[in-house]
Amino acid sequence: MLDFSRKTLWRAGPVAHIGSVAVNGAGTLVVTARYSEGLQRYGPAGQDLGRWSLPEPCGLAALSYTGDLTLAAGLSGRLFLLDATGGIMVTQTLEKPVAAIAFSALGDRCFVAMQDGSMIGYELAEGP
Repeated sequence: MLDFSRKTLWRAGPVAHIGSVAVNGAGTLVVTARYSEGLQRYGPAGQDLGRWSLPEPCGLAALSYTGDLTLAAGLSGRLFLLDATGGIMVTQTLEKPVAAIAFSALGDRCFVAMQDGSMIGYELAEGP
């Protein structure tokens, strides 16, 4: 059961225009998708780890368990797969708006839920 009366760990602010929040498996990296400013990264104590700019505003973000991969969904329906430094590894254009995104536990697959209720699963290639 959740107990919100416990101690607050940290607070960042003012933070505006957030579409989603993603956390890696260890809770040591937090990423927020910011509609106007790309992805904002935070450390486990709330320290600002910097912003990653993307070619378009993104409303959704997902992190792999290890935090070495980030998936972001742009407002136009493009997906961006990013490496640990924020470099774009792959871009995929979709025909419909995205409702949700997620990685598998091992980070070898990602899943996209479309706003029309359909789903897409992608297997991520190993190596270059």
